[in-house]
Amino acid sequence: MPLLFNFIGLLFLIHKLCQKRPRGLDAIERKHYVEQKKMTWHVVVLSLTFICLWLPWITLRILIIFYNTKQIQRALQIAYYVLILKSVLFPILYAATNSSFRGSFAMYKHKRIIINNRVWTVNEQFH
Repeated sequence: MPLLFNFIGLLFLIHKLCQKRPRGLDAIERKHYVEQKKMTWHVVVLSLTFICLWLPWITLRILIIFYNTKQIQRALQIAYYVLILKSVLFPILYAATNSSFRGSFAMYKHKRIIINNRVWTVNEQFH
């Protein structure tokens, strides 16, 4: 059932992405529109990944009810490992599609901390 709701929501988001950009927006509205479109793409990518990685496992679980063969059990085991891969893949996809996450990670990577509009490196002492 959650997969069905995810699929319906995904269709709605894809429809929203295919709509033409409104004309005559000022700078603030345009920036808001672009941010909204980026976030929509972010959700679409994560939802498609979720559906693509869960669908084989769900299909095989249904098939095993009617045809309990060793090939289906073996395929179910492979699908289970694909779901484990999802746990690794989701944070990578999240980081790749979310610009604020990438910015925070870049600050951590360069070991900079911003306190009271001053940039500190990790080696400096706080007074």
